Amino acid sequence: MKRIICMIFALAILICPAAVFAENAEFSENGTFKILIIADAQDTDNPQQATLELINASLSKAQPDMVVFLGDMLHYMFIGKDETRTKEAIRRIVEPVEKRGIPFAIVFGNHDDEGGVSKEVQLEYYKSFEGCMVPGNIIDNELYYNILINGRDGKPAFNLWFFDSGTYDDTGSSKYGYASRKQIAWYEKTSAELGGLPSFAFQHIVVPEIYETLIETEDGIKGFSSHSDKRFAADPRYFKNDGLIEAPCPADFNSGQFDSWLKTGDIKAAFFGHDHKNYFEVNYKGIDLTAVPGTTFYIYGNGSKHGTRLVTLNEDLTYTTELLFYEDIVSYPLPGKLVSHLGAMVTGIITAAAAAVIIIAVCAVFIIRGAVKKRRKKRPEHGLSN
Repeated sequence: MKRIICMIFALAILICPAAVFAENAEFSENGTFKILIIADAQDTDNPQQATLELINASLSKAQPDMVVFLGDMLHYMFIGKDETRTKEAIRRIVEPVEKRGIPFAIVFGNHDDEGGVSKEVQLEYYKSFEGCMVPGNIIDNELYYNILINGRDGKPAFNLWFFDSGTYDDTGSSKYGYASRKQIAWYEKTSAELGGLPSFAFQHIVVPEIYETLIETEDGIKGFSSHSDKRFAADPRYFKNDGLIEAPCPADFNSGQFDSWLKTGDIKAAFFGHDHKNYFEVNYKGIDLTAVPGTTFYIYGNGSKHGTRLVTLNEDLTYTTELLFYEDIVSYPLPGKLVSHLGAMVTGIITAAAAAVIIIAVCAVFIIRGAVKKRRKKRPEHGLSN
C-alpha cells in the first residue's frame, strides 16, 4: 500500500508540477520584504564588465530578501548549442546572488532557449544553485509557478506569480509569445485555492493591454508590429513617470491573461522586462504594469539608465518601488557611448563592417591605380619624326 501511495504522489507531481509550492519566503523582522528584479542580462559566457558591475552594485545597494531574474539571461548568437557555454553564461550572472546567500526565482524570456539548449536543461542547472526557489518542472516548454510569502505570524500573507510568456508564436498570428490559456486556467484555479491572496506577477513580455495606456500622436514613438503604422505617446491618465523610451513589444495575439487578472482580482502589480530601455510605471484598471530596464551591455540599452528595480513590500500589503540606475550606483566608468546604447555585440558588428568597407575601399584604390598604370604602359608613344 505504501508503494502505491508513493506512486500516486509521484504521478500527481508529474501531472501538476506547477501546483507544488516552494518553501515559503518570509517578511523580515521590520515587516518588509524586498525584491530586486534583474531583467535582460542577455549575454554570453564572457559577460560585459559593466553588466556585472551593475548587478553587484544593485545587490549591495538593495540588500534584498529575494532576487527575481526576469528572463533573457542569454544571447544565443555566440553560444549556439553548446551546453557548457550556456551553463557558464548562466553561472556568471547568478553567482553574485548565490555568493551573498540571497534566494532567487526566474522566468524565461524569448531568447533563453534560442541556442538549442532546452529550458529543461537550463532549469535543472538553475536548481543546482543554492537559494533557487523554483518548484516543479517544465511542461510543454512552459515554466510557471507561485511562491508564498509568510507574515511574521507564520501564515501566508502574500503571493508571487511567475508566468512563462513564451518565445515566438509558431502559428504565425503573433511575432512574440504570450502566456498560454493553460497557464491562465492554472492561475485562476490556484488563486481560488489560495483565497485570492494579494499578489505580484512576474513575466518577461508585457501584456498587449499596454497599448491601451498610450495615445496616438504624430510625433511620438513608432509602434511595434501590429501597431507599427502608428505613433504613440504615454497617456498621462495612466503613466506615473516618463519611462516610456521605446515602443512596447507585446504579442499581437491576446490570450486573455490581463482580463483573467481583472476577473480574479488578486494581482496588485505585474513586472515585465523585454523592452530594454523602458522603465515606466502604469496603473491600468487598478493593476500596476511596471517595466524593468535591461542590465545588458551586450545588446542595446539606454546608456547610463541601464538598471534594476527594487520592490519593497510592506506587511500592510502596500509597496514602493525604486529604480537603481547605473549612473546612480556604479562607480565603474560607463562604456563608450556607442556600446552603452547599441551594446558590445552590435558595436563590434558595426566596427567590423566599417573596417571591411575601409579595407575594400583601399583595395579598390590600389586595384584602380594598378589598372591605370597597366593601361599607360600599353599605350603607344606618338613622337615627331625627322
